[in-house]
Amino acid sequence: MTRVYFETDAFIGQELLAVDVPALQAFFDDNPEYFYQINDRPPRADEAQSEFDEQVPAHLPHGERWFIGVRERETRSMVAMVNVTAHLGVRHVWHVGLFIVATHLHGQDPAAGIPFGQLQVDLPVPPRVLRSRRTERVGKTPKELLAGQPHAHSLELLGFQRFAPA
Repeated sequence: MTRVYFETDAFIGQELLAVDVPALQAFFDDNPEYFYQINDRPPRADEAQSEFDEQVPAHLPHGERWFIGVRERETRSMVAMVNVTAHLGVRHVWHVGLFIVATHLHGQDPAAGIPFGQLQVDLPVPPRVLRSRRTERVGKTPKELLAGQPHAHSLELLGFQRFAPA
């Protein structure tokens, strides 16, 4: 039975298993924008299998890793996917490796309705969300806070162009 991680009135977040790789590939194919932005190409024919098979580097301590498919409750169509690794490098630090929302939902902020903070997982201590409560820190990088000056986004420093939803 597929594990359910969360349910809302609009969405169901369920574990993706090896049998779900074709559905994940179809989702990638139907929503290629991420791959164009990051790789300058559409998703490869084996993109979902590759993502599913990828392992956390051996030198990094970590806990469980989850692939979650987010489906619309009404239509059962996949509208988002995320992979999450618990305790990556440090206890209580969760890493979101990939999070893609269906293109037709861009600009509608559907992610706000997906309660990742309420994931139902078997951990003795829940993850902590690390965000500053000080308004002067919101949206700034540590470098901006220390230098007191804005700087290019890290992806821009690597030669990528930032984009905004339409």
